[in-house]
Amino acid sequence: MAAELYTLVRNLPRPRKEPSLDAYLRSLWQVVKAAQPCAPTVPVIAEWLKTAFSQTSPAFDPSWLEIDSESQGEAHDFEGWEVLIQSQIADLHRMAAAGQLDDEYAYLGLTSPSGQSWYNFDLSSFLECGASGLVANSRKLEGAGGWRLFSMLLICGQVYE
Repeated sequence: MAAELYTLVRNLPRPRKEPSLDAYLRSLWQVVKAAQPCAPTVPVIAEWLKTAFSQTSPAFDPSWLEIDSESQGEAHDFEGWEVLIQSQIADLHRMAAAGQLDDEYAYLGLTSPSGQSWYNFDLSSFLECGASGLVANSRKLEGAGGWRLFSMLLICGQVYE
């Protein structure tokens, strides 16, 4: 499954001007929230990733800043996945407010104000490293699908170098 998702992510049609990672993740959250009753298969995840490129991003919700970053991790259902993506969006918001994203050495890694490690701050590297991280960890993810696979894509996008 990881290799299949990697191939689909690599072949996603992308707009000429990519949105910011924060804006894209907000769009992705909105797309998935609208469809969340279905269990995500690899083709469904790829379709959600593709659709998020063409959606208008919802506004940042300040309540996401209240999400405990310690609850961030592999999700096994929509609710866990939603906590993960909202905490990532909040982290990006915090780092931008603190000026961390302007650091020319950010790609060497940053620790966000919430204590989370980050290595990818633009959409291309986030998706590429997310998919690559899935393949690199495919033995650990053997048999994983659905929300767990989708959450690991986001986690690897954040921390995989």
